[in-house]
Amino acid sequence: FACNSQGGCASLSTAEIYDPIAGTFSVAGNMNSARTGQTMTLLNNGTVLIAGGQTCNSATSCYTLSSAETYDPNTGIFLLTSNTMNAPRYTASAVALNSGLVLIAGGFDGTNLPAPAELYDPTQGSFAASVPSLNTARFSATATLLNSGQVLFAGGSTCNLPGCPTAAAEIYDPVANTFSYASAGMNTPRFNHTATLLTNGQVLVT
Repeated sequence: FACNSQGGCASLSTAEIYDPIAGTFSVAGNMNSARTGQTMTLLNNGTVLIAGGQTCNSATSCYTLSSAETYDPNTGIFLLTSNTMNAPRYTASAVALNSGLVLIAGGFDGTNLPAPAELYDPTQGSFAASVPSLNTARFSATATLLNSGQVLFAGGSTCNLPGCPTAAAEIYDPVANTFSYASAGMNTPRFNHTATLLTNGQVLVT
C-alpha cells in the first residue's frame, strides 16, 4: 500500500531492487497488476513467482486476484503466467518444493477461504489443480520447507476480521500428495507470525 496525507491508500504495482554492495535501491519496473498480500517465491531458474493478492483503490474498494506473474532479474521484465491460479486468493502461503514446483495453499478471497491448494510448474509456466485441500482452511499461515522435503503449514486465521487464530499445523508430503495434521498443534494459536528453519532441522515460530 501507499497512503497519501489524507489517509487514502491504494495498492502499488511498482518494484525496487536493493543492491547490498552499493547499499542503494533502484527502480525495477512495474508489475502487470497492482497487488498487496501476494506471495513471492524464488524459482530454481532465478526468476520470481508473484501470485495472487488484492488490488485496492481505497481502503474499502478491493478485489482479489487469481493472476500471477514472474520477474526475470536478467531482463527486468514482469510477465504474466500462461494461466491463472484456480482460486483467487491473498495472504496465502507459498513455498518452492525440492522438485522445483511451487506449492500455494490457503489464503482468503474476500468472502471465502479456499482450502484447495495448487502447484505452479515453472517448466510449463502454469498452475495445476492437482493438490488436495488443507484440513483446516486458513490464511496468513506460514509454510516452511523441511529438510525431509515435506512442508510444515502452521497457524493462520480461519475467519476474517477480527481474525480467528488457529494452532493447527499440517504436513504436506509431496511424494504422497497429501496434507495430514501434525501429531500436535502449536501451544499458542496465532496468525501473521513468522517461521524459520533452523540448522538443526527444527522450525522456530514466533
